[in-house]
Amino acid sequence: MYRITKDRRFYMMIVRVNEAEKKEMLEGVFRENLAWGEKNHLVKFTILKNSEIPQHSHQNEQTGYLLRGRLLLAVDGREYIMTPGDSWSIPSNTSHGAKALEEVEIIEAFSPPREDYLKSR
Repeated sequence: MYRITKDRRFYMMIVRVNEAEKKEMLEGVFRENLAWGEKNHLVKFTILKNSEIPQHSHQNEQTGYLLRGRLLLAVDGREYIMTPGDSWSIPSNTSHGAKALEEVEIIEAFSPPREDYLKSR
């Protein structure tokens, strides 16, 4: 990981493919903090088949892109079957959760950064 500074201030970050630490945050749910700055945070999730992220909400806006697999995404009481190439954006403080219908890989961006994910990396 490279944290590049300019005039002694954070300027940019580069994280190489093998440098992101994979952490099991829930049973069958793994996350990798890919890169983050002052206002955004990029995360890769791998969710094993039939594993779930329970309904929750947070202050962070969350935008995602499904790389592979099928995902049941529940947002504000409605359910959506997501397939590779589908994307979404969930406003802050909106209830949401997910279940992997098969093993999935997701890239998600959070704004502001998920401090709880960064503290437990």
